[in-house]
Amino acid sequence: MDTVERKYTAKEAMQSVVEYLKDDTARATQVISIRTISESERKLFVRMFGHWLHKNRERIFLLADSVSSLQFIEQRIVSKYKGIKIVETATLEKHGVSDDMILNRINGAEANCIIVSLPKEVEEAFVNQNRKSLNAKVWLGLGSKREWKSQHALLDKMKKLFSDATQK
Repeated sequence: MDTVERKYTAKEAMQSVVEYLKDDTARATQVISIRTISESERKLFVRMFGHWLHKNRERIFLLADSVSSLQFIEQRIVSKYKGIKIVETATLEKHGVSDDMILNRINGAEANCIIVSLPKEVEEAFVNQNRKSLNAKVWLGLGSKREWKSQHALLDKMKKLFSDATQK
């Protein structure tokens, strides 16, 4: 029997993250995957989360599979949320997939949040193996750059379809 994965609204996901970040007794890292938020609400959640990080001047660590993905995320954060402190970055392309090395960099940076752009399988393997060893409170998985492009392409097609229908 197939189980249906529950999709959260942006507000539900944001409420969960804020409660966890404010909880001083929380021991393990809370993992939020953008894939668990309904597709129509993902952009809203990222905006809400970015504003919260900015407002609270949170320290973040960026992890991506490639330099181009890392640069893309970093540029978006720096241009939209100037109060966020990017304390460290790493890519699998430059630093390899050595969990220990990346884990040491994350914990050494003393970040409150880790924002990640990795393929699903790589992200899940890393989190499952290292969740209890991470010092950051929140791990936000954004998916891979390829996933973003396919989502944007789909949204563009839908916008075009609706604009064509209203012009008739």
